Amino acid sequence: MQGENGERLFASWSGNFYGGGYSVILYSNSPEKPFKEMSIYIHELDVFLEERYNYLDVLKNQIQEQRKSFNINMQQRKISQSNNPIEQLQILRQEIYERGECDYFEFLVEQLQMILGTPITAKENEEMVDRYRECLKPLINDLFNHVQNMEMSDIDDGVLFPKPTSLPNGYGYWLEKISDYISGAGYSPLYWEERLKQIFAGKFIMEYKSYQELYVIILACMNELE
Repeated sequence: MQGENGERLFASWSGNFYGGGYSVILYSNSPEKPFKEMSIYIHELDVFLEERYNYLDVLKNQIQEQRKSFNINMQQRKISQSNNPIEQLQILRQEIYERGECDYFEFLVEQLQMILGTPITAKENEEMVDRYRECLKPLINDLFNHVQNMEMSDIDDGVLFPKPTSLPNGYGYWLEKISDYISGAGYSPLYWEERLKQIFAGKFIMEYKSYQELYVIILACMNELE
């Protein structure tokens, strides 16, 4: 705490205890000055804390009211709509940012943009991926409605992460490794690529020009497996 003439005082351990309070020893940053003993009374602390905590409640209520007003304004502001899913996702990405950001929604948009925008090399795979992309359109509509209505809550995103039971146990571990790699973290493809090829051998044409493409093909394949 600040003393006189630029002096600074530092509190040490408690000094004496007595009915209704205790004392704190204050040492000066000037060595030649003696220490001081400051009395603190419990009832005064109670009053001080009650005032401060009540003020926090006021601040909390004001923030909640501001957020409520912001949500109403955003709900009234209509989001542009596009028949092109990729364009719609880009619109939603900007709206999510302007409406307060939501890591979960941003993740969904990024996943959908990758799945819809990644070129597919083999024609047989492209047909399968196109069927999968068609299944994702309702999810984009749900995401649109949630953002428009400022409902920053979980969406039924199961179609984005199919979970077939016909694949061998532990396949999810290897799928997670390619997902991590694509997001910029995780193990080198030398660790997981061959294992994924073994798991999905014969289920689609093993032809791809990027690991994003392989990941999208795997999701599309899983969408059609039981």
